[in-house]
Amino acid sequence: MRTMQGSARHGGALHSKAMPCRGKVGQGTARQGKAILGLLLFSAIAAAQEPVIIPTSAPLELRSALAMHTPYIVVPAGQYVFDGGIEIPSGTVVCWAPGSTIKFQISERPQECTEESPAVIVAAVKFGAGVDWIAHGSTFSVQWTGEGSPPAPTSLGIHLLYGRGVDGVRIRGGEYRETPGDGVYIGPGPNREPCTDWQIDDITADANWRQGLSITSANGVLVRNS
Repeated sequence: MRTMQGSARHGGALHSKAMPCRGKVGQGTARQGKAILGLLLFSAIAAAQEPVIIPTSAPLELRSALAMHTPYIVVPAGQYVFDGGIEIPSGTVVCWAPGSTIKFQISERPQECTEESPAVIVAAVKFGAGVDWIAHGSTFSVQWTGEGSPPAPTSLGIHLLYGRGVDGVRIRGGEYRETPGDGVYIGPGPNREPCTDWQIDDITADANWRQGLSITSANGVLVRNS
């Protein structure tokens, strides 16, 4: 296993407060079962393919790892606050340790398409093709930090997880809530090409301003236990 070194120079800031994982075994609830599954997946990813382990003392390294297209990224349990969203490059595996809470502070407003400019869709996490996002036992939310009231919840955003005409994405676990848009949005690409071959397992999308899951252009989306 490798640990990321050096300072991040890509994108906005990411702040962290490290915390222990406090899951309890034996209660028999679905949430705890997902947390146990997440811990097993986290351990398996951490033991395979020499992933980059993001140190809790330097969480800014996550942006550097993404910018360098690191194929396997493991994020330990913690309380993280992102200044702005992140983009996950194609083919990346990102595994969050169970017990993490992640908040994205968003100040950018989505914009409708005009004759002079295309539409601006805002999202906390934008997926490339073939991304494997593993987040059992972790919770993600959005906080509006821009001027004035948050934008109205429309198809332009602000979404938590977002794919635009990309193929082969897998979302495994996580709770996605409190965003001025959709928890998960699957939509067309710039040339109106659909997303294809998505798989979504064991997620909860609740208390979002629009919908938990929106699919506007896709072929072959499988949703299970969500």
